[in-house]
Order: sequence, then structure tokens, then C-alpha cells
Amino acid sequence: MKLNKRIVIYSIILSGIIFFAFLSYNLFLLPGLYTDYRNNDLREKAAALHQDFVSQGNFDNLRMDHPTTTAGAVIDRHDQHIVLHHAYGHLNLTLDAPELIQWKDRLLTFVSDMVNGKEPEYKADDMSFKIPMQKMKDNVHGIRGLHAVRNQRPLPNEDTGRIEVKSLAGRNSFLLSAYHTEDTQYAIHLGVTITEDKVYCTYEAVAVATLSDIMPVLVKSLPMALSLTALIIWSASLLFSGSITRPVRRLARHTQSAAHATDTYEPSDISLRTDEIGDLSRDIDCLYKRLQTRYNRLADENERREMLLQATAHRLRTPVSGALLLTDGMTANVGKYKDRDRYLPVLRERLKAVSNIIEHMLRLEDKQTPEAVPVDLRSLLTPLLQLHADVQEVISVEGDGQFITDPDILGRILDNLITNAVRHGNPAGRIQIQLSDDVFSIRNTETQIPAEILRDITRPFVSREGDGHGMGLYLAAYDARRLNLVLTVRNVDGGVTVTLGKKA
Repeated sequence: MKLNKRIVIYSIILSGIIFFAFLSYNLFLLPGLYTDYRNNDLREKAAALHQDFVSQGNFDNLRMDHPTTTAGAVIDRHDQHIVLHHAYGHLNLTLDAPELIQWKDRLLTFVSDMVNGKEPEYKADDMSFKIPMQKMKDNVHGIRGLHAVRNQRPLPNEDTGRIEVKSLAGRNSFLLSAYHTEDTQYAIHLGVTITEDKVYCTYEAVAVATLSDIMPVLVKSLPMALSLTALIIWSASLLFSGSITRPVRRLARHTQSAAHATDTYEPSDISLRTDEIGDLSRDIDCLYKRLQTRYNRLADENERREMLLQATAHRLRTPVSGALLLTDGMTANVGKYKDRDRYLPVLRERLKAVSNIIEHMLRLEDKQTPEAVPVDLRSLLTPLLQLHADVQEVISVEGDGQFITDPDILGRILDNLITNAVRHGNPAGRIQIQLSDDVFSIRNTETQIPAEILRDITRPFVSREGDGHGMGLYLAAYDARRLNLVLTVRNVDGGVTVTLGKKA
């Protein structure tokens, strides 16, 4: 499955999860949070209104959210005087009826118990506690809005609701909130503050926020809200998937073009990114460069092998043909080849030349990993020079030194160089060897390499006409490269110098 399709599917699944989470939040959590917030807000406003009423002593110029269901009273603690306050006026009362006086005493006892933390002696069905409004109604007329006080609902009991009490500023003030849940959803907030001379009471009846109030609004708004949410998520998913898949597709096209390219690999501009896709592009660039380096190395190696095989076949043709000719002549006793004692050594030399070429070819296939150990040049040269004891008097060695390299491969290189110097040197000349750390130099005096072959002297089968088979310096240069060393051959005044040393 394509990456962009997979991201779209993930986005659909994510949209579904968010959809159900949003739906559950709106249907089950948000309504409760809203009703709690709304009811707490109504209670805080009732407490603030009560405190303003206590400070001012009336409702004049006070902001009331429910003026028709709000009332206040200032009760004198030392006589029977009461002032009733409403948004539309106030009423001064002097209590003389025994029922009213008894009601006042019970009210003062109730609020005192509440302030002092005692359990008030109150029952919802105790009719003697209710305000005897009929007594007042018989003697009071023409006060606008008094019906709001007359028709106040009773406080709930444990079966019809719940009561909460909150202390206000000072220990002599509290707010009693009674919530009715039996039939109609409403709350009564009764604020009471006791001073030395008076008792301030405020009464506010309000409709409380319920789940049935907010649910229809939420249900109607859900389709639009959910559609908008899905649209935002879908659009964001498309943008997000595009921001990921576009550079990935570009990177895929770049790698495809690079896979078929025959010239030098060019890094992608995606490598300039600083995110994970940029890291991937840089890793691919590094991989392609390494592959290209190895490819070029293999191509060079294959070309070298092909050239070497062709040159070897050509080089072997002459000694093999000569050896066959000698063998046939001696076998048939034809002409001069009847003298076997004379031509058998010649045949041996021809076969030895073939053997040497094959041996050198096998050395080129040596894939042993070189080791790196300290190698003393003097100690390494001693057994090699003993192989040329017959020319010991023309060889001189000066200096000391060592290489940190593979002793076996280095020994083969030095053996090749000494053998080559002995074989191709002028009998009248000398062989001078100079040693130092990481440098070996050998010089043949009284000889020169022709200029036309000097440049290619380290290539296979390049030698002076009739002088060797041209593999010595090539093998020495090949082994030097394996040891990360450089072999240089140059003509100097009065001789030829071959130097083996580290790369510059």
C-alpha cells in the first residue's frame, strides 16, 4: 500500500476516534460542566448581592439578575421592627401579632444556630416556621411586587432536593442555597448576616441550569461541529501526508535515475532538509557514492584483469610455441635438434619462463589482508642479499630504517627490486641501496631505461627488448599499492633509481 493511502487511512481512523471522543465529551461531560459552572455562578452572584445589600441597607441602584424573585429584610434584634425590601420599593413593618412575634423569634434562633454551627431545629413541614404572609396581606395593600414575596417556594427537604451552606466574609454571615429537584428545577439562595443590632436577610429564587436545558442546543450544534472537525482533520491530514510523501516520491525518482545513471552520481537537494527524510537522503547519497567507488574499482580491476589475461596469453604464446617446436624436433630427431644435450637446457629455460609468468599471475590473485607490524629493513634485507652472493661485491647498503607494514609482502617487493636490479644492471655498474624510515631506495649505476618505456615501466609485460618478461616491476608496484605505498622509477645522472615510500 502506498504511503499516502496509508496516511489517509490512518487519518480516517484518527478522525473517527476524535469524532467519538468529541461526541462523548459533548454528550456526557460538557453538560455537567456547564450546569455546575452556571449554578456556581448564580450562587456567587447571590452572595455578592447579599454583601452589597448588607453594605447599603437596600437594593437601590444594585444590579439584580432576577428582580421579581429577589427580596430582602432588615430585622431589628431588640424590638419588633422589620423593613422588607424589594426591587420596586420597601415596606416598614412593626410586629404586634403573637404569631408574627413568634415567627421572628424562631427566625432569629434559626439564623443564630446556623452562624454558630449548630443544627437548626427546622422541618420542611413545620408550618409554624413559614412566614405568615396572610397576616401581613390583610393589612398591607398597594405595594407593587409584593406578590413576589408572598409566593416564595418552601425550602426543600432531603427527598425533594439538597441544601448547601457557604460562609461569607466574617464569621457572622452565610449563604444557604437550597436546590429543588422534585418537580421544577429551581434554587433558593438565602443570605443571612447578623450584627449587634440587626439581622440582614436576602432571598433570591432562580431557575437552575439543567441537562435538559443544554442538551437540545448541543444536539443541534453537533452536526455542524462534527462536520467542521472532520473537515479540519481531513485537510490537515492531506497537508501532512503531502508534506511527507512529496519528498519521499522525489527521493524515489532520484534513486531510480541514479540507478540507471552511467556518469558521476549527483546528490539530491533533499539532503539539505534537517528532518528524518533529509537524514535518509544523505544516507542514500553516501551509499551511492560508496557503491560508485566500488563499482569504479571493480571496473578498473576487471579491465586490468582482461588486459592482463590478453597480455599473458600473448606473452605465453612465444615460449610455449618454442618449447613445442624444440620438443617435436628432439622427438623426431630432425636436423640440429638431434643434439638433445644442447637443446634440452634451452627447452628448460623456455618452460621456466612459462612457469615464472604463471607464478606471477597467481600472485596477483593473493587476497590476503595485509597486517601492520614494525619491520626492520636491515633484518629483512640480509636473507634476500644472500640469494645474490655472486654479485655481493657490487651491492652496497647504507642507513637503517623500518616500515610499519606487512613483512611478507614487503619482502616480496624488495626481492623483486633487488632481482630486477641484478638482472638488468650493467656489469660494470654498482647497486646502491639507501635505507631510512618508511623509505627504501635502490640505484643501478651505469644504466638507463629508454625514455619511450619509462612512463609505462610498471605496467605488465613492459621491458626492454629481449630483456625479461616485464612482470617484476609491475608486481612490485601492485604489492606496493596493497600496502598503501608508492613505487617510483626514474632515470638519474649515471643510473636508474627506484624508490619505495609512503604516499605524500
